[in-house]
Amino acid sequence: MHKSETYEHDRKVNLKEYLFTIKKRFIWILIITSFTTILGVVHNAYFKSPPLYQSSKTVIIEADPEFMNTLLALATDPLILDRISEELDHSKSPESLSGQISFNTVNSSKVVKVNVNDSNPDMAVEIAEKTVEVFKSEMDNILGFSSIKVVPESSLGDSITEIPQGNNRTVHAFVLGIILSFGLIFLLEYFDNSVKSERDVEESLGVPIIGMVSNINSKNVEDRKGYQLEHDLRGEKIGIKQNINY
Repeated sequence: MHKSETYEHDRKVNLKEYLFTIKKRFIWILIITSFTTILGVVHNAYFKSPPLYQSSKTVIIEADPEFMNTLLALATDPLILDRISEELDHSKSPESLSGQISFNTVNSSKVVKVNVNDSNPDMAVEIAEKTVEVFKSEMDNILGFSSIKVVPESSLGDSITEIPQGNNRTVHAFVLGIILSFGLIFLLEYFDNSVKSERDVEESLGVPIIGMVSNINSKNVEDRKGYQLEHDLRGEKIGIKQNINY
């Protein structure tokens, strides 16, 4: 590996240089993160998420645990979803239904909850009813299994409920701002070929540094002038005093 390649590798993995880069360009992090966060707040205030409703149906499946897993795996099979879509007059596609329907066992028992989420509460209820109906029918047709009982709604309180929609756009916008700002500052640093340290000079010229010149600014110059003037005045006073004594 060439010397320049070694230096480039060391530069990328040097944590101190990373921290220095972040400190040097910290203003970019503040600007970009603040901007995206404000956009998130505005979007969160004026563009509310639509409400989502969940309809649940309860069924009891008289099957051993292994066969229960087989039945639940088939419950969301494309064949079942196609049939549900047909029953709904294709108002919902099978792909859409796959993200709306879920089957969950209650405490590893034979009780299974069929949950359906939809922005329309009436549609959620209709899909849940069709899902249970088709599932029960198809399991009998495909596997010859008919030990599926639908629990009456009044027994376990099946209902339609509204699912709270957390508006996390502000948090997402803040995180996005952090990611974008860090990406930008490291991209700027990567393409910055200016000399930043003694090490850069040594690597560029191929010779060691034997001395350094301190920074010179207006304050240093003024301090130096003041010191020189005071030194000269003291010298004059001493000379006058000696002449008087003589």
